[in-house]
Amino acid sequence: MTYRNSDSVSPSLALAILPILLLLTMIVLALVTQGADFVATYSFVFLLVSACAGLFVAILSRGLNTHELRRGLWRSACQTVPAVPILLLIGTVAATWMLSGIVPMMIDVGLQFIHPQLLYR
Repeated sequence: MTYRNSDSVSPSLALAILPILLLLTMIVLALVTQGADFVATYSFVFLLVSACAGLFVAILSRGLNTHELRRGLWRSACQTVPAVPILLLIGTVAATWMLSGIVPMMIDVGLQFIHPQLLYR
């Protein structure tokens, strides 16, 4: 399925950068006022707010209707869903290796091979 909207207009650069600036502003304000732990805990909220801002920019600049939005969301979901099982398997293997001690052992063995004189020349 191809997606074409011949009468759409691309947003200006300032309008396209607006969600990114909003994200950066929220992160900096949270860091200054609440600290790094707050940002680490609630970073997903900042991303969701920025994604909503990007959606509003798309709606305002391109004049998208609900049918086009649903079709675009469905197309994006169809492209990203096949990667989810792969990411889950990678996360499972990495967690298993960390819990069983394989990764810490590899780090320890690797650090034993590094000699300070090799690093300082």
